[in-house]
Amino acid sequence: MGYCYSFPQLTNYFKSKLGKHSSLCNNEPLQIGLYLTDRCTLSCSWCLRQSPSSDNYGNGFEKKRDDITLERAKEILSFFPKAGHVNFAGFGEPLMVNDLFRINAEFKKRQMRTSIITNGTLLLDRLNEVLQANFKYISISLNSLDAKNYAIICGSSENTFYNVLKGIQLLVERRKSSKPRVHISFVLTRDLFNRTPEIVKLAQELHVDCLDLHNVISHNNYNDYDNVLTTDDKEVAAKISEWKNQKYTVHINWPTLVKKGLEKPVRICKPLWNWLGIDMEGNTAGCHKAMGTDKKYGNIFKEGNNVWNNDFRKNLRKSFVDGCNFLYDCCRTCVVGQP
Repeated sequence: MGYCYSFPQLTNYFKSKLGKHSSLCNNEPLQIGLYLTDRCTLSCSWCLRQSPSSDNYGNGFEKKRDDITLERAKEILSFFPKAGHVNFAGFGEPLMVNDLFRINAEFKKRQMRTSIITNGTLLLDRLNEVLQANFKYISISLNSLDAKNYAIICGSSENTFYNVLKGIQLLVERRKSSKPRVHISFVLTRDLFNRTPEIVKLAQELHVDCLDLHNVISHNNYNDYDNVLTTDDKEVAAKISEWKNQKYTVHINWPTLVKKGLEKPVRICKPLWNWLGIDMEGNTAGCHKAMGTDKKYGNIFKEGNNVWNNDFRKNLRKSFVDGCNFLYDCCRTCVVGQP
């Protein structure tokens, strides 16, 4: 964890690491995923909230709620003061939020590490603020190798793609020492998977610290494996094995392959015992991958810190501890419970 944490935070950390996995979690969350806004600078074709082509668009996902405020963020944090890390993320673009850096400064006062996931479109506009924020890391979701394709899949202009790349370059050049750590991430569709060497080359040319390569999550149909990288695809597995054996100047987190037809978890879903996502209305996330924030998973302003051990979470944890069949279809294609 590090020397900068408070004694209650460190106690909470070791309670998490040394405790046994059970339906009731005795530690508080180690990390809070704070969903700041529904607004975004892009309308990516796969996004549940931003894309008009999404099956969820028209079911309330297209509605834009008010951004989180400093006071609301402080109120949320008061329920879990022992958390040691807050990640700013969500279905929108965090750098659009007016109070973002005031919220970050408030959390820093409480000896918390902070990080941010962004699409990078506002990096050039807010570069100085980002550099002064003392983030542990900043992750930029890129998902395209060329401006033309970026404009098509992200609903933006080709010039936006070049501005994102420029923002990454300046961030790397102007940061102090190696802080913040700079990540870029790609979701590897099958088409993009074949261009993985080009993605690695781009990451090395940008001199970022880490390249995160993610498998596809089929949000709309969890029985659809057409675009998912699976274990039974021997060519995909062979290529990843070959690429892993090469040396790079950037750290790479390779995608986890999904086993088709998996009915039970092979591994514990660890984030269920250490991570909690919360949005501006206090709704919590069902998990850190596939189930976004929704009142059906619990609301922090209605349940208080009991939301961490409500019936939904206890039942979900128990299903993993007992090795039962997945309670939710999305778990079948999630990489966390895979072999």
